[in-house]
Amino acid sequence: MKKLYSLTTILILFISLQGFAQLDNSTTKKKKNTSLNLFSTPTKLEKPKSVTNTSSGFKSAYQKEQERLKTERKEFALKYKGIITPAVLRRISAQKNYEKNNLNIPMIDKDLGVFRTKTKYLYFAGIDYGIIDGDIISVYKNGVAVLENYKLNEFAKKYAIPIELGFNKVEIIAINQGELGANTGAFSVLDGKDRVVISDYWALAKGAKVIALVIREEE
Repeated sequence: MKKLYSLTTILILFISLQGFAQLDNSTTKKKKNTSLNLFSTPTKLEKPKSVTNTSSGFKSAYQKEQERLKTERKEFALKYKGIITPAVLRRISAQKNYEKNNLNIPMIDKDLGVFRTKTKYLYFAGIDYGIIDGDIISVYKNGVAVLENYKLNEFAKKYAIPIELGFNKVEIIAINQGELGANTGAFSVLDGKDRVVISDYWALAKGAKVIALVIREEE
């Protein structure tokens, strides 16, 4: 009886040891599999469409900006019709900076010097280069008005000035000062073939003038 009990006990212990061995082996395999999964190859990611199309997006934005600048240049050329040249525009910018710090505009005439032409008529075209605030001018040739009380705006129109052989004194007089300060204008005087004879600007107190002497030579 004791032998049978001993055999039974040994058998139970043997079965228990086998069970623990299998359990330990299974756990080890799971650990190995888990560690391997940490280094498995990740799924391939696709680029978002927004990233893929970045180059074409920049190109489109650049083209739109170029078209906008081209349109602005055309509008500028059409609006001023060559009255404001790049050189005059730079001087106007400097004048505006000066006016910001100087509220009192001196009563000083502006003498542009002597110019020569062979045409019978010159054509005056002027604009208000500042804010449109009611600036008014008159243009005289040898003391006779050829354009009276002309209110400057942002659009250039041409007005004929008959030119005699010899000396012709052309004067642009500031009839008033606008609501925002000096009488401001930019202008060109063109010959019969639309070539620029005079191109300049002014910032005048009321009563001051721009003076130019034009000599008409024989053709």
